[in-house]
Amino acid sequence: MFSGTDTPPAILNALANSVFVVGAHNEIVYLNQSAEQFFQASMGAIIGIALDAFIPEDSPVIALIGKVRISGNSVSQYDVPIKTPRIGEHVVTVDAAPLSDQVGSVVVTIQQRSIAGRIDRSLTHRGAALSTLLTQQPPLHRLRVPREVGGLEPAEQLERRQAHL
Repeated sequence: MFSGTDTPPAILNALANSVFVVGAHNEIVYLNQSAEQFFQASMGAIIGIALDAFIPEDSPVIALIGKVRISGNSVSQYDVPIKTPRIGEHVVTVDAAPLSDQVGSVVVTIQQRSIAGRIDRSLTHRGAALSTLLTQQPPLHRLRVPREVGGLEPAEQLERRQAHL
């Protein structure tokens, strides 16, 4: 078992993900060290400050917190863009859950996507775009070159080459 009164904060501070609690009035009431780094401010400077001082009001993060309050259930959202002058631009996964012993409070975790994950997603999108483009193009053996332009159809050219061999 755990001993000491500050063990739970030590556990949360060991996590790489940002964890913070938003009170009933959207003020930040707790955050771990990773969240301090994410928001680029110390716990003392953040506690009691409205979340929209760090994340825009129209952010999907704020909307997600509202969904949790209305539904009373945990909610997750992937590929959430967060862009502010203070913390920069991030694409994150956000998990939020109601804090049962404090009405209106929500626990939020933010997992930043790794560079490898961003590169992988970029390559996946690029591959999907190329695949879509290629499926819209007719196969080369079905292309017809007008005879006036100076050519035979590609299939006829192949047949003539094979006939000469």
